[in-house]
Amino acid sequence: MKSKDAILRGMPISPGIAINKVFAFNRYKLPTRINKEELNVDKEMLKLQRAFDEAKKDLETIRKHIGDMLGDDYSAILDAQLLFLEDEELHKAIYKLIEEKKMTAEMAFRTVLKNYLISIEKQTNSNYLRERAMDFRDIGMRVVDKLGGILTSNIKDAKNKIVVANDVSTTELLNLAQEGIVGIILASGGQTSHTSIVAKALEIPMVIQVKGITELIKSGMTAIIDGKDGIVVLNPSEKTKRQFEKKHKDYIDELNDLKGIVDLDAITVDGAKIDLVANIEMPLEVDIALHNGAKGIGLYRTEFLYLEKGFPPTIEEMYNDYSSVVKKMSPNSVIIRTIDLGADKLLHDIYYGKEQNPFLGWRGIRICLEKELIFREQLIAILKASLDGEVKIMLPMVSNIEEVIKAKEIIEDVKKEINYPKDRYVDVGIMIEVPSAALMSDKLAPLVDFFSIGSNDLTQYTLAVDRGNHKVNYIYDSLHPSVLKLIQMTVENAHKNNIWVGVCGEMAGDPYAIPILLGLGVDELSMTPISIPVAKKIIRNLSLSEAKILANKALNHRNGKEIRTDIDKEIEEKFISLKNIFNIGRINHDNDK
Repeated sequence: MKSKDAILRGMPISPGIAINKVFAFNRYKLPTRINKEELNVDKEMLKLQRAFDEAKKDLETIRKHIGDMLGDDYSAILDAQLLFLEDEELHKAIYKLIEEKKMTAEMAFRTVLKNYLISIEKQTNSNYLRERAMDFRDIGMRVVDKLGGILTSNIKDAKNKIVVANDVSTTELLNLAQEGIVGIILASGGQTSHTSIVAKALEIPMVIQVKGITELIKSGMTAIIDGKDGIVVLNPSEKTKRQFEKKHKDYIDELNDLKGIVDLDAITVDGAKIDLVANIEMPLEVDIALHNGAKGIGLYRTEFLYLEKGFPPTIEEMYNDYSSVVKKMSPNSVIIRTIDLGADKLLHDIYYGKEQNPFLGWRGIRICLEKELIFREQLIAILKASLDGEVKIMLPMVSNIEEVIKAKEIIEDVKKEINYPKDRYVDVGIMIEVPSAALMSDKLAPLVDFFSIGSNDLTQYTLAVDRGNHKVNYIYDSLHPSVLKLIQMTVENAHKNNIWVGVCGEMAGDPYAIPILLGLGVDELSMTPISIPVAKKIIRNLSLSEAKILANKALNHRNGKEIRTDIDKEIEEKFISLKNIFNIGRINHDNDK
C-alpha cells in the first residue's frame, strides 16, 4: 500500500465527512478451556440462566435509551433480540449440550449460536435475512460477555475517531456513538441493515462494503471518510486533507442552509410546483423522511417483511407495518408497491431453482399473478391500511397490458371479498421500468391512475447493462439520451391521458438529472430521504422554462457526459448559488472520468 492517499471505495450510507485517527473495533474472545471432570451441570445451567437474565435487562435498558433518543419505531429494532433470549427451543438445545456433552455454559451457547447462524446462511439467498443475523450475533456476544467472555476492544478509546470493523450491530453502534465517534467504515454490511438506518438517524458518516479495510488499517493511522460519495482515504497527504476539509466546510454550510428550507414547498422561480417524496423500505425510515421534508412516500418497497422472515408474513403483520407508515405520513399519500420479489430478492417459500438470467425472469408482477394467494393477502393488508389514510397501489415490473388488466381484476375482487367501502377509491399505478412499458405507455395510460418511472431498471434494460457487473457498469448512465427519450415519451403519453408521472430511483435524487426531469414534465420525484433537501434547493433556484431548454438540449446530446458538461456550464453562468450544492449532492459517474 502506498504511504500517501490510498483511496478506497465502498457503498455510501450516511453522508458527511470526517478526518481523524482510526479505531479498530474488535469484540469478544471465549475461554476455550474445558475440564469435563470438574464440570457441575446444575451450576452451568444456573450460570446460563443468569447470563440470559442479565443480557435481557441490559437490552431493555438500551431499548428505552433508543426510544428516548430516536423514537419507539427505532427501539422496536431490538424486539427480535429480546424474543431470541426467550426462545424455548434455544434454551433446550443449550441445556442438552451442557447435560449430555458436559460442555460449559459458554461453549454450549457458542455452539448453538454458531449452528443457528450457519443455518440462516444455508437456507436463504436473502441479503435482508443475512443482515438480521447480525442482530443475533450481537445478542449472542452480550450473553457471552455475561458468561465470562473477554472484551478485547475498549470502546472508550473510540472517542473522536473513525471506527473500522468488519461489521457492527445496532447496540454496538449506539455504544460507540455515546463515546463520540466521528465516522464508521465497514468491510461488510447492507443498505437495509438496522445499523445503516440508525447511522443515518444519528447523522454519523458511514461507508460500507469497503473491501480489505480491516487488513489495511494500522494503529494511529489517519483516515478520511466521505459518506456521501462512498470514499475512504488512508494516510491522506496534507493537500488531500485540505481538500476534504474544504469539502466538509462546504457541506456543513450547505446543510445549515438546507435546514431553513426543509418545510418549504419545492416550487420553481416561475411558480411550478414539484412533489418531493421519499423511498423507504421499512416503517422506521418514515421519521428520517419527515425530518428531511418529504411530502409523502413515493415508493414503499414491501419485500422487507417477506425476506426478513424468510416466508410470507401474515395479513395482520403487513397491515400493522403499512398502517403505521400511512398514519405517520397523513395527510400526505403513501404509494405502496406490491412485492417485487425475484431477481436478487429470492424467497424459498415461493421460488424454486435457479434461473440463468433472473433479472429477466420470474419476478415482480409475474410472480404475483402466478402466486395469486400471496398477492391477494398483500392486497387485503394494503386496502385495510388505505382506510387509515391516503394510499396508492403500485404494480412493479409491468411489461404488457394483460398484466395490468389481470391485476386490476384481482384488486376489484379482493375489494368485494373484504366488503371494501364503495365510496372509497384507491389509485392504482404501474412502474415503467422496462422499455416495452415505455413504448406502450399510450395504451397503458388509460388503464391506470399514475406512472412511476423506475429509473434504475429502465436504464439497465435500455442499455442492456448489469449495473452490478464491474466489467460493464461504466456504460450504465440514467442520463443517456436513449433513456431520456423513453422518459419523454412516457410523460407525454401520461399527460395526454390526464395522469401524473413520478420518477423513483437514483436518478430522481441526482442534481444533474433533476433539471432535465423537470424540463421533461415529470410531476413527482421520489428519492432517498437524505437527498430531498438538496433536490428542493435546486428546484427553488430554477425556472421551469430554463429546465425545458436544458431538457431539449439534453435529448440531442450523444451521451450523459455531454449533458453534465452542459449543465455545469449553465451553473457557472446563471446559477452560481447552486455550485456547492451540485458538488455535495451529485452522484459519482466513473464513466465521466
